[in-house]
Amino acid sequence: MSISICLFGSLMEAHVNRSLHQALKNEGCQILSTGPVWGGHDLPKDEGDIEKIRNKLHLAIDHKIDVLFVIRAAALPPKLVREAKAKGVFTVVWLPDDPVLYDFLYKHVVDEYDLVLNCGSKNILDFYTAKGHQPGINFPFWTSSDFFPYCYNPEKSALDVVFWGNCTGAGRKARYETIAALPARTRTFGRIGDDPMGLHGGVIKDINNTEKLVSKTFCNFKIGLNIPQHFSDYADSVYSFKGLEKLGSFQIPSRVVQYAASGMPILSFGNTLNGLLPGAICVNSQEEAAKKLEVLRDADRLLSLSREVHASFKRFYSATIRAKFLLALLDGSLSNPYGMSSEKRARLFFDAADTLACTKSWLTKDAPTKKSNVTIAGYYGRENLGDELILQSMVNNVDTPDASVEFTVAAEDPKNAAAMHGLRTIPRHELDKSNEEARRSSSLVLGGGGLWHDYSFEAQGGIPGLFSPSPWSITGYGKLPLMWAIHNRPVHVYGVGVGPLDSDDARSTVRFLGEQATTISVRDESSRKLLLSIPGWSKSVNLFPDPVFALDLAPYQMDTGPLQDGKITLGINLRQWPYHDLEPLMNNLAAAITSLSETTPVKLVGIPLQTNADTEMIQNLFRRLPPTATREMLAKSSHSTTIQAISRCSAMISMRLHACILSWRLGVPTAGFAYDTKVKNTFDQLGVPEACLPIEPSLPQLTEAILRIVQSPKDLIQKTTPELKTVEQQSRNGLSYLRLWLKSGSGNIPFGENMAQK
Repeated sequence: MSISICLFGSLMEAHVNRSLHQALKNEGCQILSTGPVWGGHDLPKDEGDIEKIRNKLHLAIDHKIDVLFVIRAAALPPKLVREAKAKGVFTVVWLPDDPVLYDFLYKHVVDEYDLVLNCGSKNILDFYTAKGHQPGINFPFWTSSDFFPYCYNPEKSALDVVFWGNCTGAGRKARYETIAALPARTRTFGRIGDDPMGLHGGVIKDINNTEKLVSKTFCNFKIGLNIPQHFSDYADSVYSFKGLEKLGSFQIPSRVVQYAASGMPILSFGNTLNGLLPGAICVNSQEEAAKKLEVLRDADRLLSLSREVHASFKRFYSATIRAKFLLALLDGSLSNPYGMSSEKRARLFFDAADTLACTKSWLTKDAPTKKSNVTIAGYYGRENLGDELILQSMVNNVDTPDASVEFTVAAEDPKNAAAMHGLRTIPRHELDKSNEEARRSSSLVLGGGGLWHDYSFEAQGGIPGLFSPSPWSITGYGKLPLMWAIHNRPVHVYGVGVGPLDSDDARSTVRFLGEQATTISVRDESSRKLLLSIPGWSKSVNLFPDPVFALDLAPYQMDTGPLQDGKITLGINLRQWPYHDLEPLMNNLAAAITSLSETTPVKLVGIPLQTNADTEMIQNLFRRLPPTATREMLAKSSHSTTIQAISRCSAMISMRLHACILSWRLGVPTAGFAYDTKVKNTFDQLGVPEACLPIEPSLPQLTEAILRIVQSPKDLIQKTTPELKTVEQQSRNGLSYLRLWLKSGSGNIPFGENMAQK
């Protein structure tokens, strides 16, 4: 089966749900629509009402849906969104009343979802980001010609201008005055107050035939009028909140889409449609509107405008293109929101439309209903705790209650990997066994970790290394993706760090391997920019923070805190790094710690993440300290012992990336060393770039950094808290995408098909 989507809840404008249902079905999706679930804009509070909604939700989940698309945000309380996610369902919410319902409703639900679809311009998207919410994508209204067929014929139109909307209330009353002043035969349809000019055409009350009656009404007019609804009009309503009036007006109202579908030329006050609906006439004054209405006397020009605006509808606002847009957001063909500016997220529906029109999502290709046998390849089983935590997080977050995904790890040391994770393993370097695995596997995940760099590219043979037994670097990790691609299996590059890529050959090899991937997701913006800068690169690159940010740490923790012996507990993590002379670092670090211990009682705890290599480096540092310095060494690194040891520290000094990630997540302020750009990138993500030191810091730099984490830990933790929360959520959302891809895309894909555009 192809991807299964549930449209949950409904708007009063039934054509919105029904047209998307049919369009997604036409794309090859399995569709379930619940119809109306809950009315109004506020969340249900009565437990009886919530239980009724829960029953509808679980009925949908029982149909084995992959995606839950919530049309009306109030229809699903946050705890029920969490229940759906716990069942392995990817969750999407659409916010058609953005931002009016923000304070009343949206702020309470948006961060529960994996993907947020706003309905507004750049300033609306910026507003959500400024409020600390996850970034969303502009997803404007749509409809279908099945509900609003092309019916334009100006020679048979009895009247000139139609306005479809309300003219009540202080703000909307001004609409009436604007309409009345137009030099044309005009009618309004919707709620209205006083009507001294006799403009009211009526209100359609037959909800079962609304679209047919609206379409029939449109046939009587030559031009559709749009007067934007300004958010300042809500000043005295229950929806008002501080700053709402500064956000402008609704960008693309539903009436505009209906006009365009019917082929009716559009006259719009203001600039909201500029550049987004070719063919629409935008004006900024009554005088300008009167001038533009002279077109009423030119039937040929009206027909030309009709054809232009109807073509814009089909390109940008039809249910068909909106369904394709949704599927592209789900399948990784378009970069996820975390890798895009708000300006791009606001225009993506428009800018990507022509590309989407001629593509079909790989998620809709029929796939076998059997379990997905997923192979994960990476640096696993070699007791590098950072990599093992990546694997654990990916498996924990992708695994589903119905066990529809089974994992096999292509590991460096299969025996160790099986013992640590309890998963089926194969030796990654034995290509005959890998080939057999590719035959039975439904897809391959390459990653995470820093797999695409050229530190050892030449040592592993350069490009010829791709055709030799060399096991490491880009070419060593490139053999399995090529093998899976030859067998027509999807390849998902996930959670990888990229760089450095100073070698032209290395960049070309990465580009070639990227072309074989179905999706590519990197863990930081630096990696994304580096891939996109490679000459000839043509793939979309998703950005999701390192999977360890999504790891549930609770099972590994005990009820402990910093040791209560009157001393500062300072955790130390160091690693070997052959690409830089570490002697200056070791000497200055020893001097800075010695200086600290002379004024502050300190206990040092060595915390290796790769037992032998890290232990040797930490012991090297300890030997440089005076005998009076209190110290101990964690004997062996494991998930639980390492996490518990870090959680008992007052502060942490760390080289390894995942020691830094764990420390910040456990509330332990950390000074890191940027031996590789991935460390700096992570501190940037957390909003504390000043806590990341160069690999060769001066003694004053080190002393200041250590004093900062020891003397002002609460300030640093408080500073990182909002950023950390966001990064953790983004990491979890990324793994929700991966779960969707692995569950839904378990069928074959044509070799070499480029399913994504940059």
